[in-house]
Amino acid sequence: MTHDAAGLMLTKKVYNTGAVLVVNRTYNNGLEFVAYGTGNQVLELVHHSQGYYKPTVSRHIYTIKDHLGNTRIVYTDANNDGSIAQSSTEILDENHYCSYGMEMTDPSWYNGTEYKYKYNGIERTESLGLCIDLALYRGLDPVLGKWYQADPKAESIGYMSPYCSMGNNPVSNVDPEGDWIHIAIGAAVGGLFNLDTKLYQGKVDNFWDGAVALGIGAVAGVVTAATSGAAIPKGRVYYCRIHM
Repeated sequence: MTHDAAGLMLTKKVYNTGAVLVVNRTYNNGLEFVAYGTGNQVLELVHHSQGYYKPTVSRHIYTIKDHLGNTRIVYTDANNDGSIAQSSTEILDENHYCSYGMEMTDPSWYNGTEYKYKYNGIERTESLGLCIDLALYRGLDPVLGKWYQADPKAESIGYMSPYCSMGNNPVSNVDPEGDWIHIAIGAAVGGLFNLDTKLYQGKVDNFWDGAVALGIGAVAGVVTAATSGAAIPKGRVYYCRIHM
């Protein structure tokens, strides 16, 4: 694999045990080019906000994600009739996950798409029998629920393993780029700061007032953490759920 200075993947090549090139893939601003073997690369996928476009069949293919950004359904209107049939020709992929990303399978589910952006919207690589989610900063083992590399913000917090994913709470947290700790700190600081402000102003009269103040501050902290800092790319979206 090769990456640019910001950590974005540029190319990925897979070789067999005889050092023969099997898959040659190039990434370029939402475009994916691929060659199977040593031939010329062709444009395979054009990513967009609702799914992707597949040039080889001249068709838009769409995804449905859950509240955490996990891809659940991949579908297309194959016969252009304005509706989606409950068949493998139009529902191309159906995804269900264990807590930390391992896929569950069942013969009755629809499977068969080449779309690999699944858990947390991260690309899953299954080359050479591996099952790894490759985020921007590190790779996730969805079976163990642990990252292979330490959190790039691990020095910022000491109570949690730098290898744990989603802060050990995948029901409420996501980590699409592998630097969850930075966002967690922002949520905690924002929540406590807003709660302290409301207490000072005398606007917390009961438990619910405090919970709402804490939740609103946490969301603001997430947004602030996600859009500031030289090491943090701009424009990312984080999903969260406030419990009261």
